[in-house]
Amino acid sequence: IIEFTSIRKPLKDTLDIIGDIAPNLKDFYEDLVRLLEAYDIVDKVYLDTSIVRGLEYYTGLVFEAYPRTDDEKWSRLAIGGGGRYDELLGLYHKPGAPATGFAVGVDRVILFLEEKGLLRNIKVDEGLDVFVAVKEFKHYAMAVGIAQKLRANNVRVEVDVMRRSIKEALRYANKRNARILVYVAPRELAESKVVVRDLKKHEQYIVELSRLVDKVKSILTTT
Repeated sequence: IIEFTSIRKPLKDTLDIIGDIAPNLKDFYEDLVRLLEAYDIVDKVYLDTSIVRGLEYYTGLVFEAYPRTDDEKWSRLAIGGGGRYDELLGLYHKPGAPATGFAVGVDRVILFLEEKGLLRNIKVDEGLDVFVAVKEFKHYAMAVGIAQKLRANNVRVEVDVMRRSIKEALRYANKRNARILVYVAPRELAESKVVVRDLKKHEQYIVELSRLVDKVKSILTTT
């Protein structure tokens, strides 16, 4: 027990440990690592088995967020935290539902940004260029990777977390005033392609992943 509660390593380096201690959780954490890799933040996430959240309703994974800084004072101050609480909603409404939630210490975040001179550089932009939807969860990491490549090219992107059908995705994308819907579906993905729909011109294309960024930028530059 003492050895287990002293683990603090990058999450990607602990999959074998998790497999030995809780084999039923290994698939979950492997999926989590793949998603973190898609977001390019896997090296920033650690498994720390000493974390104990103060509230008693957590039923699974708990987590805390810290500023990434060399400042010793701030590196020890959590700016957010939360976890899984599958039974909480059932206390207030039947039937219950699985849930994950978190809270951010807004005052602490603002103090950190002010102290580091970062607050003045924040710009709020609620516009949306591309909505990326995915049909099956096993392809979610692919959808995130697509979004990250587009963001690297200054494209404003939102990724679907509801696994909407293409009809539902179109409805939501139009509601958000997105110009483009990118739909990641098994049939097209088997050929390394995705569905791209220009919501303004009502035109649809099947685009190779290697050409996706160029196609999106081409659509966005046309009226």
